[in-house]
Amino acid sequence: MKKTTKEVFITLCDKKYPNLYEYDLLPAEFGQSEQVTLICKKHGEFKTSMEQLRQNKEPLCWMCRAKSKEELIRIVEMRYPNIYDFSEVPDYFFSTDIFTVKYKDYEDEEEDTNYKKMTLYIT
Repeated sequence: MKKTTKEVFITLCDKKYPNLYEYDLLPAEFGQSEQVTLICKKHGEFKTSMEQLRQNKEPLCWMCRAKSKEELIRIVEMRYPNIYDFSEVPDYFFSTDIFTVKYKDYEDEEEDTNYKKMTLYIT
C-alpha cells in the first residue's frame, strides 16, 4: 500500500482548496486510500482520503458541495415568482440530484399532469 505524509496531503489540499480545512486530526503518515479526518472550517469534521483529494474537483466536505433549498427557491422565484411548491425538496442536495416540484395549484392526483411539473437539473 502506497503511503503519503501529512505534509504532502496538506500541501496538495491547500493548493486545491485554500484556507477551507484544518488538519489537526491527520496522522503523520497514512495510506492513499485510508480514510482520514479533516475539519471543515464551516461544517466540522468529515472523512476523506488522498485518492478522493486527487479525484475531486469540488470541495471535499460534502456540505460545501451541497446546494441548499433556500438557494434553489431564491433562484427559481426570481424567474418564476410564486408558482411552484417546494415542500418536497430536501434541505440540502447535490448538483447530480434530480427531483420534481409541482405547481402550487396542482390538486388532481388522477389527472395526467406531467405538463404541470418541472424537473430540476441543478448545476
